Amino acid sequence: MSSYNCAKCPGYCCSYPLIPLKKRDVQRLADHFGLTFEAARKKFTKVDADEPYAMRRKADTHFGKICRFFDTDKRRCTIYTARPTICREYPGGGCGYYGFLMSERNTTRITSPRPGTSSAVSDFCDRRAQQMLHCTVLNALA
Repeated sequence: MSSYNCAKCPGYCCSYPLIPLKKRDVQRLADHFGLTFEAARKKFTKVDADEPYAMRRKADTHFGKICRFFDTDKRRCTIYTARPTICREYPGGGCGYYGFLMSERNTTRITSPRPGTSSAVSDFCDRRAQQMLHCTVLNALA
């Protein structure tokens, strides 16, 4: 199965409308910030539908809202070592952003090398197509 380097992503999974936490995730955040469980629960979570601990979110220019611990300038997690279980286990069944990129790439191939073209040229074309698609997606989000 193909994989995607999360360092190239603008934080798609961090923008999901609901980021459910487990009780141990709240405790991990409390320990990380030197807070009591109750203080961390009040500061970092909210009740959302059936989820007693849902991560609070903040404004984001690309996705509208995003995890409160996401650095919107560097597009990175600020609590990586204390991140919740759902983030540690992601992508689980698959990454939505990677799936979107691959779908777009497969439907908008820039060029297909002719038969007999060296593998170096084919690899270059594939890399270039991926780079151009990535830039197109990021520009669309901006």
